[in-house]
Amino acid sequence: MIEIIVDIHEQDSEVAEKIASRELGACHMRHMETGDVVLRHDFYTVGLEIKRGQDFDNSLKSGRLHDQIARLTENFDFPILIIEDWHPFVGEHDIDEDIEEKRRKHAMTVRTLNRRICTYSTPHLDATVDLIAELCRDLEMKKLNVLRRPVIIAEGVSNQMKILCALPNVKETIAERILKKYKTVSNALSNLESWTEIHGIGTKKLEKIRRTLEDEEDE
Repeated sequence: MIEIIVDIHEQDSEVAEKIASRELGACHMRHMETGDVVLRHDFYTVGLEIKRGQDFDNSLKSGRLHDQIARLTENFDFPILIIEDWHPFVGEHDIDEDIEEKRRKHAMTVRTLNRRICTYSTPHLDATVDLIAELCRDLEMKKLNVLRRPVIIAEGVSNQMKILCALPNVKETIAERILKKYKTVSNALSNLESWTEIHGIGTKKLEKIRRTLEDEEDE
């Protein structure tokens, strides 16, 4: 059975109650030095830090977030940062262009953080608990042997791009080069060995991509 530990400081957020109502595992609260929610199963641990609203911006500016990320990485097999219900702070004199710029900078920050730690954005608490439920299922089914970071790409990107960007270390620019050369994902995968001819893909990166594809086939 999954063991779920929720930090005592989260008692006002109702996250423990919502997790318990899903019957995801044995859920209890206690003081933790690192992380807001911890999932344990068969010696594997998932540590989640949840940042809500402006707390994300505040902890980022103060430097506290970087310390928390470092401790998550040191203490858990699978460290995850969840940014919940973020919205730009709107000042008295902010105009639409100012607000849009704050959204753009936030999106850029999330993308940058995702290179260091697996980062998810959720619109509200229920969506956060949905994500925790998915992680519990994957952990129990032993699908978290390697935690693949979610790829955050702009809306309107083609399905072909989404498939390629789901591969390890394949960013949008590299995916564009792959499609430019091979036209379709199917054709690209049929010519996987020649991907080293594409700028940005070396032999080590290609080996990671190959292992990922083989793992998916095994599942």
